Amino acid sequence: MKIHEELAHVILQQNFLLATIAVLAIFGTMLEIISLIWDSSSHITQDTDEFWRIHHIAVYSGAGMITISALIGLKFLIKRHPNNKIRNGIKLIIIGTGVQLFSGYMDSISHYFYGIDGKISITHTFGLEASLIPVAIGGFIILNQLDNDKTKKLIPFAIFTILAAIFPVFFDFVLLIAGPIICAHVFEILSYGCAIL
Repeated sequence: MKIHEELAHVILQQNFLLATIAVLAIFGTMLEIISLIWDSSSHITQDTDEFWRIHHIAVYSGAGMITISALIGLKFLIKRHPNNKIRNGIKLIIIGTGVQLFSGYMDSISHYFYGIDGKISITHTFGLEASLIPVAIGGFIILNQLDNDKTKKLIPFAIFTILAAIFPVFFDFVLLIAGPIICAHVFEILSYGCAIL
């Protein structure tokens, strides 16, 4: 009987760790998305782009949550042998986090040398924004594998987070393709150019 109790305790502890990984990944992603929208709107109003602005702190907090999720996930992969779906979910979180941290560093260098950049840039679109997609998907995969009523209630929010992570990247591609056409018409009508890059 004691063996069964110990096994139940290990399973509960494992499920708690997996739920923590998933929740940090999903809520960190959503915090970053909201903060990045806030940050972009401050760029539109031409506010000064200082490192310790409140919207930057919010972005860094989301990135911190995702990084903690990836670190716990890495430790979990090393110490335990989860099923393949959970393993893939954790790997997606780790990859997305790695890309994001690298892109954040490159973005700060870009801002240092070139000032405020546009909505579409390699570090923004392909780094900071696109890296949130695998993190959100990884969190969803892990949540979906847990047999817990409380965590199952978060699945609709996880799906919404995936869609919210995809939208900015999709929007950037639309701007990249349609922007020059729209700007050409604006230039013809109003003799005024616009730049999206």
